[in-house]
Amino acid sequence: METYLDINNEAGHKLAQLEQRLAGKVLQKALVDLAKPLKAEMKEEAPKRSGALRRSIGHKSRLDRRNKTARIRIGLTYKKANRKGYVAGMMQERGTRFTQAQPFINPVAEQHLPTLEKDLADFILAQFDNL
Repeated sequence: METYLDINNEAGHKLAQLEQRLAGKVLQKALVDLAKPLKAEMKEEAPKRSGALRRSIGHKSRLDRRNKTARIRIGLTYKKANRKGYVAGMMQERGTRFTQAQPFINPVAEQHLPTLEKDLADFILAQFDNL
């Protein structure tokens, strides 16, 4: 799952008022906190055999200050130590010519996608209330 979240709203305007490094830290923390429940749900939905598949579920976030967009990728990560989990996950999610697909990432992503942008804005505004 990879999506671009528009932060050109009230939260984005408040972020623009902060020093650039601090704004980036607030946004990175918001993205990571936003990813945690999604990762947990994906891990819960993943087939449980050896655990390699669940260990290969991770996240990565990026911030583009120029376009005021945040990018977050949640799903299978290809790490050298856990290639088996990544390959098994891709075959499970998409299926092969021998087995049917049994997706566990896309259903979770589709369920949460409509509210991600609002959740991100709410989290950022809550961080400003704590300052």
